[in-house]
Amino acid sequence: MTHILATLKSWFGCEGEFQLFKLEQLEGSKAAISTFADEIPQDLCHFLLDLYQDVPAAARLFQSAMSFAGKRPGKTLSVPVLFDHGDLAIFRLLKKDNGFFTQLNVEIVKSLLSYLALLHAVKMQETSQASLLAELTTSIMSMLNLDDLLDEAARQLHHKFNFPNVFLFVVHPGRRKITFQTGCYKNLPGAQPGEIELDLDSSEGVLPRAAREMKSCLLGDIAAESGYQSAGILPSARSEMIVPIVFGQEVLGIIDVLSEEAHAFTQEDAALLEAAARNIAVAMRNAILYRSEQWRRRVAESLREVAGLLTADVDLNKLLDVILDELEKVLPCDYASVWLLENHAEKDRSNAARVLMLSSVHLSDSRKKSGYREHDVNPELIFQVCSQAPYENPWLLEALESKQPLIRQGQSPYDPIASILDFDEKHSAIAAPLMAGDQKLGLLLLGHHTAGRYGHEAQMITSTFASYAAVAIQNARLFSAAHDQAWVSTVLLQVADATQSINDLNELLDTMARITPMLIGINACVIFTWDEDLRVFTPRTAYGLETEAQTEMMRWVIHPGEFAEFDQLSESTNAIMIERQPESEANNHLYALFPEETGLLALFPMTSHGKFLGAFLVDFADTLLSDLSETQPGKLDDYLAIIQGIAHQTAVAVNNLQLLESQKEEAYVSIALLQVAQAVVSLNSLQDIIAAIVRITPILVGVKRVVVYLWDEAQQIFTLYQSYGISRQEMAEIQKIVHPAEFPLIKCVRDSGKPAFAAYSSETDHPSYWDRIPEHEVVLGGLTSPIFSEVGSETPENISEYENILSKQSGLLYAYPLSVKGDLLGIFIAQEIYDSAYIISPRVRARRQEITIGITQQASLAIQNEYLQREAVERERLERELQLAREIQQSFLPNTLPRVPDWDVAALWKPAREVGGDFYDAFPLPGNRLGVVIADVADKGIPAALFMTLARTLIRATAREEFSPAIVLETVNDLLVAETERGLFITTFYMVVSPQTGQLLYANAGHNPPLVLRKSTQSIERLPATGMALGVLESIHIKENALKLEVGDRVVLYTDGITEAFSSYGEMYGEERLQALLLDCLQREIDRTAAELLNHIADSVHEFSEGAPISDDITLVTLRRLA
Repeated sequence: MTHILATLKSWFGCEGEFQLFKLEQLEGSKAAISTFADEIPQDLCHFLLDLYQDVPAAARLFQSAMSFAGKRPGKTLSVPVLFDHGDLAIFRLLKKDNGFFTQLNVEIVKSLLSYLALLHAVKMQETSQASLLAELTTSIMSMLNLDDLLDEAARQLHHKFNFPNVFLFVVHPGRRKITFQTGCYKNLPGAQPGEIELDLDSSEGVLPRAAREMKSCLLGDIAAESGYQSAGILPSARSEMIVPIVFGQEVLGIIDVLSEEAHAFTQEDAALLEAAARNIAVAMRNAILYRSEQWRRRVAESLREVAGLLTADVDLNKLLDVILDELEKVLPCDYASVWLLENHAEKDRSNAARVLMLSSVHLSDSRKKSGYREHDVNPELIFQVCSQAPYENPWLLEALESKQPLIRQGQSPYDPIASILDFDEKHSAIAAPLMAGDQKLGLLLLGHHTAGRYGHEAQMITSTFASYAAVAIQNARLFSAAHDQAWVSTVLLQVADATQSINDLNELLDTMARITPMLIGINACVIFTWDEDLRVFTPRTAYGLETEAQTEMMRWVIHPGEFAEFDQLSESTNAIMIERQPESEANNHLYALFPEETGLLALFPMTSHGKFLGAFLVDFADTLLSDLSETQPGKLDDYLAIIQGIAHQTAVAVNNLQLLESQKEEAYVSIALLQVAQAVVSLNSLQDIIAAIVRITPILVGVKRVVVYLWDEAQQIFTLYQSYGISRQEMAEIQKIVHPAEFPLIKCVRDSGKPAFAAYSSETDHPSYWDRIPEHEVVLGGLTSPIFSEVGSETPENISEYENILSKQSGLLYAYPLSVKGDLLGIFIAQEIYDSAYIISPRVRARRQEITIGITQQASLAIQNEYLQREAVERERLERELQLAREIQQSFLPNTLPRVPDWDVAALWKPAREVGGDFYDAFPLPGNRLGVVIADVADKGIPAALFMTLARTLIRATAREEFSPAIVLETVNDLLVAETERGLFITTFYMVVSPQTGQLLYANAGHNPPLVLRKSTQSIERLPATGMALGVLESIHIKENALKLEVGDRVVLYTDGITEAFSSYGEMYGEERLQALLLDCLQREIDRTAAELLNHIADSVHEFSEGAPISDDITLVTLRRLA
């Protein structure tokens, strides 16, 4: 500013000074403006307004100054000069010697201001360009992704440098190509990035020449240029500026700027663009080096990854996926695939493409985003395209025969995948043969939708990958072959381990159905067992089916004649294939349970030691085995043999488990019955015992309802005693008291004494229906099941009915007699749990019956024991009562006989029971006489005792009133006949003894004749009956007799318990034996007392009966006259 002031002062010969303001300070302040505005002439003010019209604040300032400006110059002159950053310098000039500034001075000031403004504009432009270049450099130097870098450079050249249409090309020196990479433009170009590719060595076109010569080119009017050839990127262009991007001596790319106006670009624009190109070249070089390094690292890592697979145990498909994955990382491709020759067969070359099978294919992410999906590319679709083409893939054939990777040329035929993806004719592809030594394994094939993507470097990389892939594939195949052999051994070993470690049949079958698909690689497995009793195939387990299909399969029972392939099983030792047969209903039903794609099922018989046990049913759909059935039948046979081996091992295990199961069943029966026995033993009351039995039976046997009826022999009815599983409502509807005629099922059991069975359905499940089952629907069965042992007395017809009812697929009602030694005690009824979804085997039912029979026997014994205990209690009570009665009866008999001087009197009384009907009595009578009675009631026990008591009382009472024995007995007879109605009678001998004289007056009412022993004559006299027994008829007549006993004579009174005693041979003791005994005593003159004589007689009878209990009462009375 000082220099400008000095210049003005020297020019105008004046004094001066300057003052610096900010536009913001002056704007809107008229006072501040007026301090200098009046020193500015109006024409100068107009000039300033025009000069700074692009600076709004300055324009408004000078617009305001117009109102203060003078018309002409004066002594003072103010010169405003605008600098950067809004600084306004006011130079105030003062003429010396009171002179005035002229108009010429004003014009000079205008020229100076114009020059200063021009200098300011140039400086601002240079500053702006430097800033743009710095911003461009800063933004792209840190970018290592080449695509992003070029996109950012094009964007800034267009938006910041204000070039209308910017296009960036990339030069590929190896391929000698120039490719349109990116751009930023006002008008849409005629081509998209990647679509324009120019030959670097082409003699035509400006871009190839500029790239080769590394020189910029500025075309002001394209139309005026002779020989100009457009790249076709913007057909409407009129002017063009081309700047190569050069680093050192290498052309990396080209900046092509186009405008639809002629002469739109200047040399300054070209210089600016060249400066930008130099900065872009450095950034591109860095990005290319980084990309090259990254690419080399990826190539090394990919090769290391693939090389590592050579020694790894990797599935072939996974191996191929990894190879393609790694290859896709290092080479540009829309798809990468591996094709393998089928079966390694040497086939006709003209058909080589048809034997190539697509083993693996990958699509790039960009191709997936374009709407393609990897699963759309499959071998079936590819071979379909190949078969429809007018050629037989000659390019694949050529690549298969090539020694090195083959790069597709522009006119080469399409490969199958490129055809499916509808690539352009100029698309890129490279195919490398997979070779293991001299053996061709297949092809490694890559493709890209753009042209020229593969060159020499791609050939080397593809060849390396192909070599690694071929070795890995060959190793995988060799390993697979060894693995198959080891796998077979492992499979059979695992099956053997599984069959040996499992002891439950259901678990065994579930395990085999589950591991067979896992080990063999099949979809589903169903195991059927053969029920020899029902003669049906029953599905036991299934794996791999849908839930509904599995449920339906488990309900399906296959009968003989229903399915031809199943009928053949018992006679076959090999697998039987089941193909779809639409005309077969059973075949359609079977295939309906499997997926629609299932087209092949196979049956494998299960046999062990010549015994057919069942079958494996497997599904091969969409599995390796399904493919082998068409491609490698021999290998399929190996797999089928393995499955048959599994079926055979399973059959052996099933047979062993069935034997073990039979042992367990027997043990279970014993344990179940033991539990019932323990329950019976541990409880006391019959109510508790039967309640425990009906509760434990459903647990042990598997029934849902149990009812026990007890038989009342006296009333001939059954009474409901205990039940289980019957609700209160059901209990209210069933009979509690049952007459056999009203309950056919119970009637059949009672009449036959055998178990009875009847079928029921879901409609007749209610207990109230049981008594309505008709008798003709009831089937009787033996107490021993014909399935387990001989039938016994059952007829063949009954056996058939019994087996049929056990095989019946409906619920069964069991009724068992509760009896001991033919004595019916009650009925045990059990209702079976039945579900139509499951099959009940006759063997299960027979085993169930066996357990139930054991339970009923325990229940029968418990009932019998209860009855016996009751009888014992009753007997004990009766014994106590009889003992009491005996004591009472003994109290009626004389404790001691009356002592009669000069007479020896004794008595002996032994009742057959606690009380008896015999009695004796001896009582004094008036006149110093003795009445002696012996009697025998024609009965035993309490009735006889009571009758005896009555008779004794009547005799004693009457004897005190009457002297005559005959009248006494006649009187007693009339009283007995009048008072008794049971038809009892009593034989009685009554005598009256006069001790002083030895006179005996007696009457014998039907009693055993007493015996008189005469000592003097050593003879015996009988005293026969003089009348009939008492209590039979009224008003009987009894004769009365008399005799006299001399000194030493005896009279012996006895009852029939003596004479009618029996020996073990059935011989009766008899009166003759008694007389012989007495006569022997008399003749031997053995002086026995009366008591000793009676004991001697009793001992003789006891010896005769050999100690057996007496069957009748024994009563003896004897009198001996001593003086």
